[in-house]
Amino acid sequence: MSRSKREIPHYYLTETVELCGALTWIERFNAEKTPVERILPAVVFLKAAALALREQPQLNGAYENGAFIPSSSIHVGWAISLRGGGLIATAIRDADKKSLAELMGAMRDLVERARRGNLRSSELTSPTFTVTSDR
Repeated sequence: MSRSKREIPHYYLTETVELCGALTWIERFNAEKTPVERILPAVVFLKAAALALREQPQLNGAYENGAFIPSSSIHVGWAISLRGGGLIATAIRDADKKSLAELMGAMRDLVERARRGNLRSSELTSPTFTVTSDR
């Protein structure tokens, strides 16, 4: 993440979004599920970003050799804070095609493996867009 921050142009977009309806839906959805089946609000943000990239493909890609290279696939990077310090962004491949439950499973798996130091190199190098949450 440090190298990316230094070498790749960044664009930040901040928007306040009313989430009462989404949070109420998540609460109802989770009420009928076991803890392992529940989803976090962060998964809704991830899915929303993936669907927005489908609508705005000019924002989806990578910066290589001084130029933006658009991507036909949507691999959303999810920023993960490591327990020993540091931050990495791992890719959830084809995020726009996954259900909320599939995204939650992928996120859970990536967080566990990232904190154990068990990620594949492709999961660290293929994000075409990164989502973070400070809440």
